[in-house]
Amino acid sequence: AFWLLNSLKEKSAPANFEFLLIENLRAWGSTFLWSLLLILPGLYKWLSYSLVPYVVLFSKKYSNGEADALELSTLVFKKCWFKVLVLVLFFGLILPLALTTGFDGYRKIWLTPVASLLVSMIDFFILILGLCLNLYVFKNAMGEVNDELTF
Repeated sequence: AFWLLNSLKEKSAPANFEFLLIENLRAWGSTFLWSLLLILPGLYKWLSYSLVPYVVLFSKKYSNGEADALELSTLVFKKCWFKVLVLVLFFGLILPLALTTGFDGYRKIWLTPVASLLVSMIDFFILILGLCLNLYVFKNAMGEVNDELTF
């Protein structure tokens, strides 16, 4: 999905895909370590690092090597924490849970192939819509931390 978002910026193959993978692994590792401490600090770190892909793909400071992706993601998250929390809860928990409870019987591709494809397409559309709304929140919050976007 982030490869698709990066194609908004570049028409060729994503040049930042390697950095995107590295920074996401750093974020997951740090979140895991905080989760060993307690669950709530781990959830907070997970939410604050949820903007790392946007930092890697669209931050001018990160592109110039002037900022760490995890620190910049946390800084931007502090400016828009409520919006990110609502988006993550709605597009990451409520809508997928409703889709699963309502249409789980249609996900069996060997029994209902057309319905399974349709439910999977709706699930993918929800994912992309959530990522685009998160990008919009990120874009607005980047102005508050005095960073420019690269697209």
